[in-house]
Amino acid sequence: MRIAFLLAVATTLLAACSSSSSGTDVSGLAPTWTNVYSAVVAKKCLPCHATSTGVSLGKLDLSAKDKAYANLLNVAAQGSSCAGQGTLVVPGQASSSLFYQKVGSSPPCGLTMPFQLAPLSGSEKNLIKEWIDGGAKNN
Repeated sequence: MRIAFLLAVATTLLAACSSSSSGTDVSGLAPTWTNVYSAVVAKKCLPCHATSTGVSLGKLDLSAKDKAYANLLNVAAQGSSCAGQGTLVVPGQASSSLFYQKVGSSPPCGLTMPFQLAPLSGSEKNLIKEWIDGGAKNN
């Protein structure tokens, strides 16, 4: 009985650790800018991409929803590693958007984001992809 209990506890802890290290499940969210910003950008990008922190290296301020949208849509990358390497968000084309590419395992420039944090979950990446592929509307 005690072994079964310990196995149940260990299984629960492993499941909790593995789910937290692989991001958050956002699969139920509609692919809108509001959901992308609140579920992904505000939680995973703001530790660095805010006016009071690491904006100087990546040169990308995502500190407020409207500012982030304006700084992403049809804007060329300006950071030290990706300047001249593409556009951050190309509406309708996630595969050509650095914002989406940088959360993948092999970005075309610079480091995978979020830097030094757990990678985004598959559903977080998919939310970004669906939003961009759907036209990257400010909704």
